[in-house]
Amino acid sequence: MDKPPHVSAAAIAAARSEVAADLRLHAHQVGNAFVQDYYAKLRHSPEQVRGFYHEGSRLTRPNAGGGVDTVTTLEDINRKIMAMDAATRTTVRERVSCFGGANGVILIMVIGSHDAPNNSRTRFNQTFVIGPREGGRYSVLDDTLSYDFRDNAPTLRRL
Repeated sequence: MDKPPHVSAAAIAAARSEVAADLRLHAHQVGNAFVQDYYAKLRHSPEQVRGFYHEGSRLTRPNAGGGVDTVTTLEDINRKIMAMDAATRTTVRERVSCFGGANGVILIMVIGSHDAPNNSRTRFNQTFVIGPREGGRYSVLDDTLSYDFRDNAPTLRRL
């Protein structure tokens, strides 16, 4: 019986590092493509945003009482998204961070602001957990949005 070829610890470490770098690049590419598509649809075709979710996806949004509401049906997810009235706001994404996880899951963190027609600005943090689906697509497993009202200043009128 032939002995397997000897592979040094350094070669194993280099291979693991290369795989980790590939996973980071994949998470970055998929995450950023997801964010661009999601926010474009949210602004221009909010009725299509429900296509990013599936039955059982979790969507968490702040409520008027200072707490949060979590919904898991497509009907309720669509209702919450449409209630945001995103078509009347300009969303500025200031930072997008993407991290790969087990089983192809990707964590996406978005920091930005919504500019409303009345020139008010609301800062937000939105975290998505997306997972692979059939056909190479990804869907939202979890979507949590929170607002930061401490730093809301009027925006300058755009010319």
